[in-house]
Amino acid sequence: FIRKQEPDRMWFAGDIVFSVLFFVELLLRAIAERDLFVFGNEWKWNLFDCALVVHLIVDTVITSLQSVGTVNMGIARAIRSVRFIRLVKLGRSVHGIQTLRLFILSMLAAGVSLLWCALVISTILYFFALCFLNGVTEYFRSGTDNAELEAVMVKMFGSVWSAMLTLFMCITGGVDWQVA
Repeated sequence: FIRKQEPDRMWFAGDIVFSVLFFVELLLRAIAERDLFVFGNEWKWNLFDCALVVHLIVDTVITSLQSVGTVNMGIARAIRSVRFIRLVKLGRSVHGIQTLRLFILSMLAAGVSLLWCALVISTILYFFALCFLNGVTEYFRSGTDNAELEAVMVKMFGSVWSAMLTLFMCITGGVDWQVA
């Protein structure tokens, strides 16, 4: 759910500090590179950085005006939706981005294997849940009169889903085998 609270002053102050530092970094780079800032090999990145700085300044001004209540919230939301572009700047400036990229790709590749493992475990749990359900059904057909045990069996193995859940909890330590 979305809370209708004002952002914390510390976050706003941090945002201003970040914006000022980013602006100063861009200004120092423009002074140091002079003509190469506009006509050099990385002029596209410099233009991108300038657009980010303008966005940061506009966003900061709109956020400060928003706290006063003099700005349209639709415009503020539209400008804020572009905030993720800052990550591109971060990705360009971090030298270890290849390592991060390798880490993320490794996690995605492991996620596919995790899904296959979950499918295999679910299939095994389904098979054994059917076996246990068959055993519970045979127990009820035998006609024994132990109401307490029958209530536990219905609770733990009353359906295929509850039987699978009970077996999963037993193998992962959620329920003790003696209880189930």
